Amino acid sequence: MNKKPILIAAAVDTELNYLLERLENKLEKNLNDYSFWEGNIKSYPVVIYKTEIGTINATISTVLAIKEYDPLFIVNTGTAGAHKKDIMPKDIVIGKEIISIDSYKAGSKAEGEGSNSLEWEQPAFRFEKVVNCDNELLKFAMNNEFYDDAKIHIGRIGSGNAFNKEVDKINKLHESLNTICEEMEGIGVYKTCDKLEIPKISFRVISNNEIVGLSYDPLYGLYSQKFTYEFVRKYIERI
Repeated sequence: MNKKPILIAAAVDTELNYLLERLENKLEKNLNDYSFWEGNIKSYPVVIYKTEIGTINATISTVLAIKEYDPLFIVNTGTAGAHKKDIMPKDIVIGKEIISIDSYKAGSKAEGEGSNSLEWEQPAFRFEKVVNCDNELLKFAMNNEFYDDAKIHIGRIGSGNAFNKEVDKINKLHESLNTICEEMEGIGVYKTCDKLEIPKISFRVISNNEIVGLSYDPLYGLYSQKFTYEFVRKYIERI
């Protein structure tokens, strides 16, 4: 590719099918059992790749993506669960920051004393730091309209190999880490991009809010894809 491509990363089919339908001149490619689709949006090179679920998969696939394509930037998209009452399904979260929610240190308890995650220290390790998105991509996202049917929230995303449905635990994460939602891949994408000096940004649609009793619905994945597609399309028009 003569031009540096824009890369879009998503974990599962319901988070990338709409984008794949709009990718022109698609060519599927397999790298170490991860799926990549090369193509174009408005004649500009774009590659969509499936990270698969979880932080380890997201890290491996993103390393492969960067080494293979040397991208202009990476957009991580998909669904997320809300950490606040006022962030509702169909709302979009822009990940200004991402932090691991897997980093914890449990207190000492003897056999038979049980376990209580609300007592765990988070984050527990110095290497688990907040990772920021690219400032120029954030400014572009904030200064344009890509989605006219829901609220946009800009803040810190919690990311890790967990699907929290206990309201007290969700509230604890929000209070201790200042997270506004959670997902399972973003920290892998952000940390990899950070180390390899690739600009990145994350767009997540809220697919569930356990605090107010709204369960996960994969169909909401369509809306983060629409937002991402419009973001990429308008960015290409600016190039």
